[in-house]
Amino acid sequence: MMPKTFVVPVLMCAIAACGGDDKKERGELHLASIVPKTGTFATLYPLANSAVAFSAQTINEAGGVLGNDLVFDEYDEASGTNGVQPITDVANTLVDNGTQVWIGPWLSDTAIAAAPIAGANQRLMITPIAGAAALSSVNDDDFAFRGLESPYISAIGAAAAAYDAGARTAAALHLNFATGNEQSEIFLSTFAAKGGTMTVNHAYTFDSTNPGTFNAQAQLDAVFASDPDVIFLYAAAADAVALLTTWNKADWDGRLTVGVILGTPELAAAVGAAKMNGVYAYGAVPADPTQQAVVVDAFTAFSGTTVTGANVNLLNSIVNTVYMAALAIEKAGEYDGTKARDALRLIANGPGEQVTGAVEFARALEIVRDGGDLDFEGLTAEIEYDENGDFPSNLAERRFNASGQLDTLRVMESGVDF
Repeated sequence: MMPKTFVVPVLMCAIAACGGDDKKERGELHLASIVPKTGTFATLYPLANSAVAFSAQTINEAGGVLGNDLVFDEYDEASGTNGVQPITDVANTLVDNGTQVWIGPWLSDTAIAAAPIAGANQRLMITPIAGAAALSSVNDDDFAFRGLESPYISAIGAAAAAYDAGARTAAALHLNFATGNEQSEIFLSTFAAKGGTMTVNHAYTFDSTNPGTFNAQAQLDAVFASDPDVIFLYAAAADAVALLTTWNKADWDGRLTVGVILGTPELAAAVGAAKMNGVYAYGAVPADPTQQAVVVDAFTAFSGTTVTGANVNLLNSIVNTVYMAALAIEKAGEYDGTKARDALRLIANGPGEQVTGAVEFARALEIVRDGGDLDFEGLTAEIEYDENGDFPSNLAERRFNASGQLDTLRVMESGVDF
């Protein structure tokens, strides 16, 4: 499969501060962008494609990396569907063609399959959103990293909060795919470790191409029949709307918690604010509004599209991932997977000058080029990589209000509250 290649033009200077070396004198440095272009999660592709291009543009406006423009060769990670190469073939192709740094894969299944190949061949792999806990223990020789706060910790925090609030029985209702299965298992096992009891762990399938075949009431009956104190729902947007619209809230007075991707006002707008009032959600601590606006406004100017809700967090993750990869290569001094891997920990964990990279990339790059020490921070979390390529973070405990918005009740401290 031949990759799609895009070279990013110079268009804006809001974050990059512009004024880099003359582009005519620069070469090209090729990285891989492994994205879900086709298949079940192809809905992620438009934002993924635009956000990677936006991030690369910022880097190139700031002078590029090692005197070169950053160029992304795009590969589809859809794992053998629709005639696309299986992800293992994609990974081996990248090894064969010498690509040292990979952004992606995005999805947990494909990231877990690609990570051992990256590790065995000393290629730095940073996945923007893969949330499976299993990625932390895969045999990757310390070459697979996340660009997003470890998403599975939201299930841990949700379970701990529910038990501490008095819940003693718990059930899970989730879409039957790797992340949904794992998030539910993590929620229930954490709840049990606290002393609670699991009643039901129910997985369902949902055909997004034929949603009329989905029996939402049957799925709800499977968990509500046990009358648990708390239910954890992990779903995609369309099936979540079907389930929650069907749910008769008056029949149950327990605590409903939705998975990290569902904690958005858009869900309440689709389901109804009254129905969502009192439902809990756990996720990243909200970014500083002023800093967040800088990133969102710049992306809108670049792409012509506005991001809201969960897509804002997705944009943050992509921007962080691409910027950290670029800084790691610059810090390494050459385009080499092992040296970039080692440099990634240096620029993320510090010690050094703390810079919120998503809004101050040019400053971060200046520090690295000048031989200084950098401590790169994300918009929503400190990025301090552990031995598994994860960066554990604090959680925001939020609850939908009567207007369909989310109130932040508290920030849960990692290692203390969960």
